[in-house]
Amino acid sequence: GTGGRLGFTHGLVRQASLYRHPTDGASVHARLATHHGPTAAIDRIAGDDALWHTLLAGTRVADLLDPLLRSVQPFSDEAEAAARTFTLAAQHDLASVLECVACSELTSGSLITLGWYLQEWGPTQLNTTIRSQLASTVLDIAARLAAADANNAQAQRDLSISFDNVADVAMQRGDLETADNLYRQSLDIARQLADANVDDAFSQRHLSIALNCVAGVAARRGDYESADALYRQSLDIARRLVAADTDDAQWQRSLSTSLNHVAGVALRRGDYESADALYRQSLDIARQVANADTNNAQLQRDLSIALTHVAGAALRRGDLDDADVAYRQSLEILGCLAAGDAHNAQAQRDLCLALNNVSEMTLRRGDLDTADVTYRQTLDIARRLAVADGSDAAAQRDLSIQLNHVAGVAALRGDLGGADVAYRESLDIRNWLVAVDTGNAQAQRDLSIQLNHVARVALKRGDLANADAAYRQSLDITRRLAAGDANDAQAQRDLLVSLDNVAVVAFQRGFLGDAVADWLQAAQLAIGFPYGHPIGAELRPYFAGRLDAVVQQLKRKDRDLAARCRAAAAQLRGTT
Repeated sequence: GTGGRLGFTHGLVRQASLYRHPTDGASVHARLATHHGPTAAIDRIAGDDALWHTLLAGTRVADLLDPLLRSVQPFSDEAEAAARTFTLAAQHDLASVLECVACSELTSGSLITLGWYLQEWGPTQLNTTIRSQLASTVLDIAARLAAADANNAQAQRDLSISFDNVADVAMQRGDLETADNLYRQSLDIARQLADANVDDAFSQRHLSIALNCVAGVAARRGDYESADALYRQSLDIARRLVAADTDDAQWQRSLSTSLNHVAGVALRRGDYESADALYRQSLDIARQVANADTNNAQLQRDLSIALTHVAGAALRRGDLDDADVAYRQSLEILGCLAAGDAHNAQAQRDLCLALNNVSEMTLRRGDLDTADVTYRQTLDIARRLAVADGSDAAAQRDLSIQLNHVAGVAALRGDLGGADVAYRESLDIRNWLVAVDTGNAQAQRDLSIQLNHVARVALKRGDLANADAAYRQSLDITRRLAAGDANDAQAQRDLLVSLDNVAVVAFQRGFLGDAVADWLQAAQLAIGFPYGHPIGAELRPYFAGRLDAVVQQLKRKDRDLAARCRAAAAQLRGTT
């Protein structure tokens, strides 16, 4: 099944039908599909049941998908139902789905539709392995269509989008090199189309999006100079589109997004003043557009996001009052949206995030009781969403995050037992997310961080053995992710932190040699980041201090190792 209660129910039904009707299971499933049919259009669960039994009754995947690939257009009324059909079919029989897609006579519009499925539905319902195979199959078709008609702008645009879809999955898998290569191929096509159609706003916007994708990889690698240059090229395009049509809300939204991208890079580089100015420009645009159409939920959501960015920049500047005001304004907007559409899962998730932001401000001001109450309210929402769809990876991840917030407050209040229970429930979710999508690098990283949470509670309880075990499991994951791409700055920083965690526990257990070995290894990695890089600026002096602290002890036990530590500390400070 699709997981959760549906998967459990479908499994029982299948077993029961085979037990009672061992030679006639298909006909039982056909009858069940017919039974669910009348309510399928108004009840999503009944619709899933009907489709699932239809597949188990022996209906060919092609008979289900071919009409969708020919007729359903993106963002149409039928698109979500079509996406669920596509997703369930892929989970049921991926090989048949791939064959169906590869053999179908897909048109340009059908390619766009299939790309929409992958972008909007796939990330929460399909693991990265399935998504990668689907996206690669679509890319092969797009390349064939584009080669057959090199002068067809739509076919070229479809090829560019198909490159992006495969690259998106590569990013999720942590394969930045492949993602960068694919995004750049997409950018080359987008640039050619934009140059050939300088007055076509949509071609220019396509180029702007392609530039953002390449910039995103650069930012992930810590190459903020390249990311900034690319994001600013995209920003220039967005400004031109707005200047050409000041009344178009879509171009205003694109400009607001571009300003956020440039501001984000400034924030990572520590230029808080520039980041704040850019975020406030974005906020002014979002507010203007939202005020012009107060009934548009998406524009109101955009405004709440802009307020969150301004609040985040204020926090980095240490201005808690400004941050609190902006976060509460964002919460007010999202609270209204959630109340207006109680069955909208995305609106409920947005509300969770807003409550978390306000809770964080309460926590920073030292009000643990109020923070605990609001975090538990948010946990209730997240748990309800996760139970409603056990196959939705995003909902499960949100539940894990909320459990961590509750655990964090418990730890601050000294309730280490309560913190441990919540952290371990969250750990179970993280392990499940990795198990169902082994190729997802973000899920692996989340698991590593979760193990660190569990380890820290064990450390506070004086349980050094369990703290060491959890930290070492985390280190194994960060080593693997860092080895997968030496240019992934985030992965390299995670490895440095993991090495420090393991070293600290070894030091507390009296294993000085092991601790020093880990710190020296971390020092050699940190030296690879210049002081001008945020990681170098943060961690080079930190590890130099760690090595300085153990030199005096080593002088009495191992003078050679003490000399190595002094030399490494000097390198970290750039004095040798």
